[in-house]
Amino acid sequence: MEEIEAGQHKGTVTTFLTPFDNLTWQRDRLLALFGFDYTLELYVPKAKRIYGYYVMPILHGDQLIGRLDPKMDRKRRRLTIQAVYAEPEAPTTDAVTEAIAGAVEALGQFLGAREIVYSGQIPPQWQAIKQKI
Repeated sequence: MEEIEAGQHKGTVTTFLTPFDNLTWQRDRLLALFGFDYTLELYVPKAKRIYGYYVMPILHGDQLIGRLDPKMDRKRRRLTIQAVYAEPEAPTTDAVTEAIAGAVEALGQFLGAREIVYSGQIPPQWQAIKQKI
């Protein structure tokens, strides 16, 4: 509690936020608090999408560091990571890469995936995500 009150607390969780999460729901607040410009693109025509149909912000600690475009094939029980995007100031350490890989694995487990595959772009600094799973 003292760390929080002193402004010294650093969050330790890495997770993906759904477009309907309380934090992402108010886009103006998200932009004001985090400088993170986010649009739910499932209503955007495919040709005009920038990040993906159901792109999810990557929350690492107390920062939004990137975006993940997942697609779950429930019939085949396959989670496909169609793309991963890093924000300009995203950390590039091995610990961050491992944390993102762990969050992908947790998402796969939550969805009941038997397989996780990567089919699209991953930033160079996070390429090791594919090997961590």
